[in-house]
Amino acid sequence: STLSTKTAVPGLQCGSAALSASPGSPQPTGTSVRFTATSTLCNTPQYAFWVRNPAGRWNLSRNYGAGSFTWNTAGLAAGIYQVEVAARQRGSAKDYDTIAVTTYTLSVSGCQNAGLSPSLPSPQPQGTSVTFTASSTGCSSPQYQFWILPPGGSWTIAQPYSPTATWSFDSSDYSGADFQVGVWTRQAGAANAHDSFFVSTYWIHAGAGCVVSALNPSAASPQAIGSTITFTPAQTGCSNQYKFWILPPGGSWRVVQSYGVGTTWAWNTRGYAPGVYEVGVWEGRSSTPTAHESYAITSITLQEGGCGSASLAPSAVSPQAPGTSITFTASSIGCSSPQYEFWLLRPGGTWTVARGYGAASWTWNTAGFAPGTYQVGAWALAAGSTAAHDAYFIGSYQLAVPTCTTAAIAANPASPRAAGTSITFSATSSGCTAPRYEFWQQAPGGAWKVVRPWGTTATFTWATTGVAIGDYNFAVMAIAAGSVQAYDTDAVTTFSING
Repeated sequence: STLSTKTAVPGLQCGSAALSASPGSPQPTGTSVRFTATSTLCNTPQYAFWVRNPAGRWNLSRNYGAGSFTWNTAGLAAGIYQVEVAARQRGSAKDYDTIAVTTYTLSVSGCQNAGLSPSLPSPQPQGTSVTFTASSTGCSSPQYQFWILPPGGSWTIAQPYSPTATWSFDSSDYSGADFQVGVWTRQAGAANAHDSFFVSTYWIHAGAGCVVSALNPSAASPQAIGSTITFTPAQTGCSNQYKFWILPPGGSWRVVQSYGVGTTWAWNTRGYAPGVYEVGVWEGRSSTPTAHESYAITSITLQEGGCGSASLAPSAVSPQAPGTSITFTASSIGCSSPQYEFWLLRPGGTWTVARGYGAASWTWNTAGFAPGTYQVGAWALAAGSTAAHDAYFIGSYQLAVPTCTTAAIAANPASPRAAGTSITFSATSSGCTAPRYEFWQQAPGGAWKVVRPWGTTATFTWATTGVAIGDYNFAVMAIAAGSVQAYDTDAVTTFSING
């Protein structure tokens, strides 16, 4: 576009691509996910989007066009999907210049877990106003319904379903005692009574005496089946004689640890079904208690499959030059004490294990690796799992030689000059080491031709003896040593022969 004639010079091919998603993974099925692609070097890029389903089949979701794509996941199965974007310069005849890959996890729709936290710790004196805040995971638009069970009473709705995640409990309406407070949660628009729930106890206590104010698990809900969770009572003025109970989904309360056995209970969840469990503790007297003075209840959700989803973050953004050391850090949700295995796929190669199961970080020393687009993967596995992996993440990472970012061409002596003068054109560039140059010339009304092919010499001397009067165009293309591009950048100038 900088030329004074109608001759067109093709734009640079796309050097690297990146892909981001909003909202981030994981999300329940039915969520609309917007993917945005970017690229380097090419000034008018086009993008095509592909999706690989959990069964391993790639499908073209949108052919070449703009840099964003909205993925409608309604009706899709839960699982791990790969999303790929292919980028190329507009008008290119190539299938693609470069690609980027990411991983996206779709979970079962609906709220998979619920939580409830008070603004003030239990116990509190009568008349205190306490705000309870609900939370949930796995649903994009949760609704909450709050419940209360006063001592000797029955469960009643304290606040019906709404998007509001808070409820204010005015204890002045009740006499002091141990209350049960619960919340139901469900996805907005759902017809079922609830997707998940959470129940806990809260004490309104006027004076001294034994109060078990809470029952605290060693790991937050949800937890993978097979994990071990230790429950510890929080108490004031008690003699530390405890009996522990459990209420499985759809079942009835049963004793899991009797009085005097211990002050905590370790629950090995191996073999239990998924769902929401209630765990309770009774506080009894110091010698062979037969009844309880106070109690506390909490809820915890067990899930199948260990780690629910995985992600991977590099210490330096792509692209980087070969020889750079890049640390990849993996993370996952829904599993305790996860381990990670890292994989690498070279351009045109096959997947190989870069590091076996272990810590969450792996450092890739790229010395000796060729420029190109690599795929880096992380497998996540919950502690004790016998599967090959629970979840995985794959992303693309490019190694590229730093390209020449700008170029310039200057004539000595300067234009205009008479025919017969010897003109030296000098090229310069920035952003690259050991650049190579190619010089082109276009005579008045003629076609472009190479006058000095690629080389490390940054000058070209034009002997003008016998040339026609007119305006001549000269161009230089610059490329970094080791670059895989056709060229990195160019510059054009005009020189006039006036006599």
